[in-house]
Amino acid sequence: MGREAIFKLIDAENKQFITQEDIKTTAQSVGLNIGEEDLNEIYLTYKKTKDSQGITMAEFEKYLESRLSIVNPNSRRRITEIK
Repeated sequence: MGREAIFKLIDAENKQFITQEDIKTTAQSVGLNIGEEDLNEIYLTYKKTKDSQGITMAEFEKYLESRLSIVNPNSRRRITEIK
């Protein structure tokens, strides 16, 4: 599943941004119960622009780049798990 598909899954209402409620709803739909403190931390980790209503696709992609990249032990190249 690609990044845009994941974003669209979380942004079920197609608002072009992700809210804290979207994250909570998506987590619950896969059986995860996230507390309010953890939810706030997750949201603020993604959200970098103070004036937007939620996490944008660009912010989401930057976060994924920073979190889902790994170093191949046989090479110095970075490999991204989700493309």
